[in-house]
Amino acid sequence: MGLGKKEYEKDKKKGNAMKSKMRPETQKNTQDWIIIILLLLQVVLSGIMLMRIMNLEELLSTTEPSPVYVGEISEGDNPAMGPQDAPITIIVFSDFQCPYCASADQLIKELMQEYPDQIRFVHRDFPLEEIHPDAFNAALAARCAGEQGKYWEMHDALFSNQGDLSIVAINGLVEMLGLDQAQFNNCFALRKYENRILVDVQTGEEYGVHATPTLFVNGYQVNGADRDAIISIIDDVL
Repeated sequence: MGLGKKEYEKDKKKGNAMKSKMRPETQKNTQDWIIIILLLLQVVLSGIMLMRIMNLEELLSTTEPSPVYVGEISEGDNPAMGPQDAPITIIVFSDFQCPYCASADQLIKELMQEYPDQIRFVHRDFPLEEIHPDAFNAALAARCAGEQGKYWEMHDALFSNQGDLSIVAINGLVEMLGLDQAQFNNCFALRKYENRILVDVQTGEEYGVHATPTLFVNGYQVNGADRDAIISIIDDVL
């Protein structure tokens, strides 16, 4: 029995020794795997960051597309200001109830001051009735005011009062501009210039107009009040 106990104690010590020896090796293996996993994560994250940087550089290096040349755009029988022989002709398909059209109109007026006698400005109607229910009537009102020599005055007044282009509001503008009310009412009630407006819409669609404002600067299409694009075309011509 004594020998058995001694052997047991001996085996127990030997087993503990082996466990003590295995523990550091197991810990070392675990640490090695953790290091490998961390290195792999670092590689993956570095790759992701590199791709993002490359995409950002590509985005920053992308230049704005050049305006598309559509060709000679007809002025039609439409109101215009500026010399007929001006080297720059800006034809705008516009909607009196469109806020961006008001911005484009203001931009063109500023450019005409910056380039005196160099720009001819032609307004063509493109009322988007689906979203601007008063736009067509506004276009009619401007045309009827033109009969009395005040197209551009009504044009500017309509853009300045986009918040309300109802019939009542339009009549108020007629009074403000000192127009002959009876003559205007007759023109407006008969929708005298409806066909001309519809021709503008059809022509605009043929030129690829789908939204307002769409500008054509010497035949180059510019969508919206893009000052830089317009200036670039003007400088190339002049």
